Amino acid sequence: MQGKFARAIDRCYLALKYQPNFAPAYLTIGNAWHAQNDLEKAIQAYSQALRIQPDFAEASANLGSMYYKLGQLDSAANCYQKALDINPSLRAVQLMLGSVLQQQGKLDAAIVCYQKVLEMQPKDPATAEKLANLLQEKDRQTASENFIELETESGAQQAISVNKDEGYGLQPSSINLPPVKTTENLDTTFTNPEEISEPVAPLNLPDSAPTANFQAVEQYKILAENCLVKGKIKEAIAPASKP
Repeated sequence: MQGKFARAIDRCYLALKYQPNFAPAYLTIGNAWHAQNDLEKAIQAYSQALRIQPDFAEASANLGSMYYKLGQLDSAANCYQKALDINPSLRAVQLMLGSVLQQQGKLDAAIVCYQKVLEMQPKDPATAEKLANLLQEKDRQTASENFIELETESGAQQAISVNKDEGYGLQPSSINLPPVKTTENLDTTFTNPEEISEPVAPLNLPDSAPTANFQAVEQYKILAENCLVKGKIKEAIAPASKP
């Protein structure tokens, strides 16, 4: 295979000796180097083709693919766009441009590219799936942009803004409440209280022995009160101590 590509390159350079400004020869040379994964030499060949023929859409598209493989997305997008300006019917290039724009976060532009691809080939399931996924991503991005903003970069508390489309349907939360001090470990797995509760010690209640009834102590009460009235304190205490 390597020998085949080498012969193709040699023949192209031979043709260029007779017709130096034959841009398609440089396109073929670039394709041969690309097939051998020599991206730098491929870039040189495509660039030379464009210097000879600036409106060479295929050379611009292939140059964009080299930049894409090198991770140079801005250069790749520029080349793809230039190729499409020259020839808008290059469906594969439109698809690649959409992919680059999506990776750059330019979702609206990427959506337009995928829609154009489907206009050219409506029954392309791969592109239809890409477009559907991208539209979902766009919806998520829009939702995140409307999300509640709690603090500024300085950390100062700000009024809460909400998505009006949701009808201000905020639920109770602890967003603006100070943290509550607790010794509980909130990360502990829940355990059944019955499994960890210690047995309750019995209460030390006094024995329920028989007590004297009202009639039995009434006479001592009357005697003690009479003694207190007369100032006889010792005599007032004495009756109360009797069994």
